[in-house]
Amino acid sequence: MSLNTSGALLEGVRLAPSSNVYVYPPRNFVLPASQAAFNTTTTRAEYCLIVTGQKAGLPGMGIADSNLAFLWTRNDQVFRFDYDNAARRWFPAPGGTPTKLGAISNSPRLVAPPIKVAALSASPYQVYLGLPRIASLIVSPVNDSSSFGNPPAGTVEISIATGELNFGLNDLSNPAYHGIQVFVSRQSFLNRSSNKGVIGVLPKAGTYEMFLNPIPGPGQTPLVRIGFRSYIAATQYPLESSMPSPLFGAANYAADTGKILFGDAPLLPEETAYYDGVVMGKTSLTRINVGTIAASSGNTLVGVVPAFVGEVDSSRYFFYVDDFPTTGKTWYLLTAFVD
Repeated sequence: MSLNTSGALLEGVRLAPSSNVYVYPPRNFVLPASQAAFNTTTTRAEYCLIVTGQKAGLPGMGIADSNLAFLWTRNDQVFRFDYDNAARRWFPAPGGTPTKLGAISNSPRLVAPPIKVAALSASPYQVYLGLPRIASLIVSPVNDSSSFGNPPAGTVEISIATGELNFGLNDLSNPAYHGIQVFVSRQSFLNRSSNKGVIGVLPKAGTYEMFLNPIPGPGQTPLVRIGFRSYIAATQYPLESSMPSPLFGAANYAADTGKILFGDAPLLPEETAYYDGVVMGKTSLTRINVGTIAASSGNTLVGVVPAFVGEVDSSRYFFYVDDFPTTGKTWYLLTAFVD
């Protein structure tokens, strides 16, 4: 038995806590009096769940499968997922290479992707010079361009309203920076209609410079692959300078710069590397072994589950008998809670 998830919600959308335990899940939509206020609230979020650990081609998901797990990501102030029309499912939005703005200048001003100050702890934002980096700049947000001043060397101001950048006179007059390109590591991911997640091509031999943009925030896992192979487990290291070479079948990336190294690079020359977005966590269903059913048990007590005391909604649980080692089958049971 599998749970078919096509074309419908598995349960009602929860926009407010239920008033009591007998109305689960809540079906009432509770909205603020002002739709405008609801649209601009910074605590608004939407989530995407991704089923993993299942065999390819299944129409649904096997609840009894011990490998079943759920990856999740979120849109809040930062855009991380949308609908993939080609795959016909919701999926994380792709990343890409560092965003190049142009040569360092205040006239004309360079315009960077918008910065979300409240999201900086979960989604870093970086402005730097050169690729490979010559200098990383401290980003100082201001409300708008009317608040621009003369920032000290190594600092760039950014307008929260427009994304315009303002470099200090010390940096603009530095001969080492003349004509140097300015790059940004953004917070929000890219539009999949014009971006395929390509972050570079592995070389025939030697070293290479490849970066994740956006840089995954704390606790986030990048979805990276080479060609159309499976995703590669990527380990985060705080500093690029101390990041070791990865083992075969793995990848390492630096939290301070987003640089990524693939252990399989020597084996896959001239293959394209992809960054398909991030997931923010992983969870799985809690399973309890109630007991063993004897061959002629009838109504004999099989087990006691204290967690069910006081429960009224059996639809929140799946009961099954797993005889897979013997017969290769799993039986799902119709259950009801009674006094």
